[in-house]
Amino acid sequence: MLGSIRYNLANLANFSGRDARQTFWYYVLFLYLIQMVAGMLVAIPMMVTMFSQMFAGIRTGADPDAMNGMMMEAITGPVAASMWLAMGLGAASLLAISASLVRRLHDSDLSGWWALVPGLAYLGYLAWLPRQIAAVEEALAKIGSSAKPPSELEMLQGQEWSMLLAYLPIVLLVIFGVRKSTPGPNRYGEAPVRF
Repeated sequence: MLGSIRYNLANLANFSGRDARQTFWYYVLFLYLIQMVAGMLVAIPMMVTMFSQMFAGIRTGADPDAMNGMMMEAITGPVAASMWLAMGLGAASLLAISASLVRRLHDSDLSGWWALVPGLAYLGYLAWLPRQIAAVEEALAKIGSSAKPPSELEMLQGQEWSMLLAYLPIVLLVIFGVRKSTPGPNRYGEAPVRF
């Protein structure tokens, strides 16, 4: 696994040759774990802030609606910051996985240009994300200031395109990543080294 990660990090700008499935998926797992750790490092302080607001509300005897408003007000900034961080990590991941995906496509005897399909879908999602951040901030403000907060279904209305743009690249990455390797050499080179 470590050999696969080292290989891919050493070949971030190498769009020629072939990557075996195992090499590709170990690297994808590595990138996913980095995103998860970064997300947790952002989420933990946000949760601490939210719970400290909740405990402060309990100590002062605030009613549940007031406590809800205090908590939502406390996490609005950190939620937006975490979404901006996710956007930056997403862009970095897109750059980090591009060459490996092209080499993986080459291994299944497909042109590397097919990598543009999930790449452009993901860029569409990243371009849409600032609008989502504004919508989340607005929803959190509504929850905090309203006696009757909107339901989860009401909050998800209008998010269909965002969800499609978020999941479509993942589905395409899986489809391209699990394709069978071409046995032996193909037009993109010799069979890849497996780690």
